[in-house]
Amino acid sequence: MADSKELYKLLSSDFKTENAFYFASRGEGMMLGAEKDTRRVFLINTNTQEAWELLTPDRHFSFWDKSAVEIADTFDLPDIARYNANEVRAPFCFDINDYKDGVASVIWTLQPDGRYYADEDGFGMKNDVEINFTAFIDQSANILIPFQEMDESIQRQYRKQAVEISKNQEETSYICLSPKMTIPFCENYNIENHKEKLIRIISGIMIQFGSQVENAYKNSNYVEPLGVFRSINPTPNHYLSLTLIGKKIQSDQEKYEVGFVTAIFKKDYEPQCLCVYTGEYTSAEIANIMLNENNVEMIYNEFIRMVKELTQQSL
Repeated sequence: MADSKELYKLLSSDFKTENAFYFASRGEGMMLGAEKDTRRVFLINTNTQEAWELLTPDRHFSFWDKSAVEIADTFDLPDIARYNANEVRAPFCFDINDYKDGVASVIWTLQPDGRYYADEDGFGMKNDVEINFTAFIDQSANILIPFQEMDESIQRQYRKQAVEISKNQEETSYICLSPKMTIPFCENYNIENHKEKLIRIISGIMIQFGSQVENAYKNSNYVEPLGVFRSINPTPNHYLSLTLIGKKIQSDQEKYEVGFVTAIFKKDYEPQCLCVYTGEYTSAEIANIMLNENNVEMIYNEFIRMVKELTQQSL
C-alpha cells in the first residue's frame, strides 16, 4: 500500500485537470477521490497532505479489514449481504458524508433494493430490501465506530461518541449501543441467561481479531499490540467488556502472545480486570484458532467465570 504522503502527491497532481480521477469535497479540507479507469476510491486530507486508498479496483476494502466491521451484526443477514460484509467488499454504493467536528459517517450498501436488478421495463426486479452498514471515521481514515446497521437515533448517538473518541483515541473507548449486540447492565448478575447472544458477540470478536492479526502481519514493521475491544453493556459510564489482545514476541517476531481480558469499568474509578493468557501463535495459527467453534465455547466459559468473580467484587 502506498505511503499516505506519496499517494497524496499522486492525487494532488490531478486536482485541477481531473484527467485520471474524480474529486468531491467532503468539508473541513477533506475530499473523496475516485479513479476513472478503475473502481478505486480514496480519502484525501488536504490539510495534512495525506491520502488513503479505501477501495481496491475490485471494490474490496484496502485500508481497513474485518476488524472495522461488527461481524456479530452480520450473522442474520441475507446471503449476499453477509458475503459482502465478510469479504469486506463494496460492489454497490459506498460513500462518505460531509465531515463535521472532524468526523464523518461512511455508508456501505451490502445489499441494494430489488429494483437495482431491474431493466428499464421493470424485468428482473427482486424482492430484496436495501441493507446499509454505517461507520464513523476521523480525518486520517481511522475507524472510530465500526460498520454496523444503525437507525437514525443510534447514528446520532454514535456521532457524539465518535467526536469524543476522535479527541482522545487512547483514553476513550467505543461503546456498542446496538440492542442486538449488548446486554443491559442489570443483567450482568444473570449473564449466563444470555449465552446465545454472548456466543454471537464472542464469535464476531474472534473473526475481527483474526483479520486484524492477518493484516498487521503483512506489515513487518508493525510491532504495536493488537486488540479488539467490545463493551457488553451499552452504558458508557459503567460497562462490562471483553477484549482479545495480541502482542508480538520480541524473541520471535513470527509469533504473537494472545490472551483475553474481561473488565468492569466505572467512570472515575480504575477498571477492574482479569486476564487469561492462551499461548503464543503465528498469524496462520491465530486465523485457525479464531474460526474454531470449540474455542468460542472455551472463551465463553472463561468469560462467565471471570464475570462472576468481578461482579462479586464490583457490582
